[in-house]
This record gives sequence, structure tokens and C-alpha cells, in this order.
Amino acid sequence: MLLERPKESVSKAEESSPCLQLNQLSLPSLRPTNSSWNSSHACPDPSKRPLIYGRTDHTKQLIRKRCDLAKTNTHKKDNRLELRRLKKEILKRKKADIKRRNETAAAEMEACIEDQDLQGGWFKLNLWMKHGGDKAFRPSFEDMTRLTDEMEDMHKRVDPQEEPIPTSMAPYETDDSAPTWDEITLAAKRLKSGKSPGASTMTAAHLKKWCRQAHPVKEEDIPQPEAWNKLVELVRHTWEHSELPQELHCCVQVMIPIPDGGSRGIGLLETVLKVLEHIINSRVSAKVKFHDCLHGFRAAQGTDTAQIESKLFQQLAGTDQETLFKACLDWAKAFATFHKERAFKKLHEHGFPTRMLTLIAPQWDKMQVTPKQADFFGMPFYQDSGQITGSVLGPLVFNIVVDSVAMQVAQALQASPQRRC
Repeated sequence: MLLERPKESVSKAEESSPCLQLNQLSLPSLRPTNSSWNSSHACPDPSKRPLIYGRTDHTKQLIRKRCDLAKTNTHKKDNRLELRRLKKEILKRKKADIKRRNETAAAEMEACIEDQDLQGGWFKLNLWMKHGGDKAFRPSFEDMTRLTDEMEDMHKRVDPQEEPIPTSMAPYETDDSAPTWDEITLAAKRLKSGKSPGASTMTAAHLKKWCRQAHPVKEEDIPQPEAWNKLVELVRHTWEHSELPQELHCCVQVMIPIPDGGSRGIGLLETVLKVLEHIINSRVSAKVKFHDCLHGFRAAQGTDTAQIESKLFQQLAGTDQETLFKACLDWAKAFATFHKERAFKKLHEHGFPTRMLTLIAPQWDKMQVTPKQADFFGMPFYQDSGQITGSVLGPLVFNIVVDSVAMQVAQALQASPQRRC
């Protein structure tokens, strides 16, 4: 049932889903930038950027001084005149900086043209146009292609050579009935506001607004439950028939550059899919119990607790004069590359109901990821391993997989009389 997508030819894939689905969802066009432009010319660090393309230190000091003065809570009325004076001074200094920057850039471009250095003049013109502020530089077509290839290689399915880890715990019973009105309302209220939407541009604010209109607080307000009733009907129909709409299979992966190099991705899933995942997560989390060594994605089990326990283990091993072994893993890569088929079997062994599994299976099998950076999109591809970073259900599934590994290690240590668990 899982991961049985038919292998289509390249021509059929080009004619069918990715581009057609993205156009149906009104996504921005996949427009490439100038391929001749090399992004290595960009200067991502504002402190290393040439002074002629930014603000002077005096202007920055004035802005910082006005911000500090505006944050003070004492003598607010007495600070108004000083704030107005600083505002006028900042505007004057900004205009002077812009004038100086334009004059300097024009002089440099004229010098390049006189020296018959057309490429250098074009480079200076791009710096003047695109490096005026601290906005991230737009990637080139080659950069987006390379980024898409790296993501596709990272999420490519790799069959492990080792035998699967057996499950030693008994499956737990979880409610598999259709979600009630209260469950859907609670799941919609738990959505975080202010987050970027998916391809349909539907945000959590829309769902919360429909919920307030259906359940007005004031008595004089007229209830308007039409939009909320349609959402409840969609969620219940999806759950009962285990059929996800095609639009829920699209995910935009926003790539954020890291200062030390590389990038990290955040998936923008559809809001309706997050509601379904919230319902599954709340039902399963109330039943499942993890090993005490797990600290990721758990309440009251954060980084501080993990560091304290690690130091206590080191002190205990030093007191008993025993050798302490540690295994350091890259959790970010493990989250994005774990084997989906084995994870799906773990969910079945842990007692996930049939309807939940039939909702999870097509989502994992048909999820299309589209890389995005600075308003530019790469080509969609299928994610064959791991989980989306912005998924609500992803941390729970990852903890179930890691818990099975931790339980297997703990049982092996308990079986050995010379080892301490």
C-alpha cells in the first residue's frame, strides 16, 4: 500500500502532475534568473559589503539611538521632541547616503566603461541595484538547479542492508472514529498564527476567523457558520473515506541560507493537512510512551535536561571507573532521510488504526516538494525518504522510530551483566 508509485516515463511526468498541479494552485511561474550571473559575486554578509552600497556608521548610530530612546518607559512625553529631531536627522542622513551611493556607483561604472570593461560595469550596476539593502540576493538558475539536485539526493530512497529492529512493546489502542466538531475546533485553534501559507495561500488566520464567525462570543453578533461547516465537512469526509485532495500533496520547501554555509529548509504545508495531523498527533500522543532518553520534540524534555543527564552519566562513569561510550548522530539528516517503509511498519506495530495509516500512506507516497529561495522556485520532485520539516506529525513519527532503536539498545545492555543501562 505504501510507496507503490508507478514508474512513469519522463515525457509522462512532464505532461502530468508537477507543473500542471502548480499552475492549478496559482503558484508563481518557474522563472529562471540570468544564467550568466554568478552568485559568488554576491556578498551575503552586510558587514563585509562595500561601504558605498550601504548606510554610513553615523546613520546607523542615529537609528540605534532613536530605537533605544523609543523603548524607554520613563518620561515618554519629554522624549517626543528628541524623537522628532532624530527622525528628521535620520531622513536627512538617508537621503545623503543615497546621493553619495549613486554618485560613487556612477563614477565606478563610468570608469569601467572608459577602460572597456563592460563586464565590470555590469557587475557594478548589479551591486548598485541589488545591494542597496540587507535583502538576500536572488539565486541564479544554476544555483536553484544545484539546490534542487542536492535536496532530491538527500531525500532519495536508500534501502538499508540490516535487518529491521523488532518491536518489543504491545500495541496501544487509539480512537479511529471520525473527528468530532470539538476536535476539529481545538486542532484549528492550536495552529500557530503568522506562519507562511502553502500553495493555496490559506493560513491559520482564515480558519480561526471562520471558527469565530461560527461561534460568536457576543450575543448580538449573528453566527455565520457556512465556511466553518464546509471545513468540518471536508475534514470528516477525508477521514472517513481516507482520500486526501490532490492540493494537499504539494509542499513548498523554503530554503534559508545559513551564515556558516549551506541552507536549511522549512516546509509550507496546507492548513487543512495540518488540522488532520493535529488530530492524529493529539490522539496518539495521549497513548504512546517513549524511553526516558528521548529529549527531542517532547514537553519538559529539552536540551537542558539532556545536558544535565549527560553530565550525570559522565560523573557516574568516572566514579565507578567505567568506560563511557557515546554515539553522536546528525538528527537533522536523520529526520530527513529515515526509511519510510520501515517507519510505516513501526506505526502499524505500535497500534496505529487503519484509517490513520490510510491517511498517512498516500501523503508519504505522493508528496511533491518544490524548493523555493528568494521568490524563485525549483523543479518539483517526490520525497522518498524522511519527513517535511514543517510537518506536525513528523516529530511524532520520528520519535517512534528513534524509540524503537533506544529500546533495542537498552535491552541489549540489560542482557549483558558487564554493561550499565
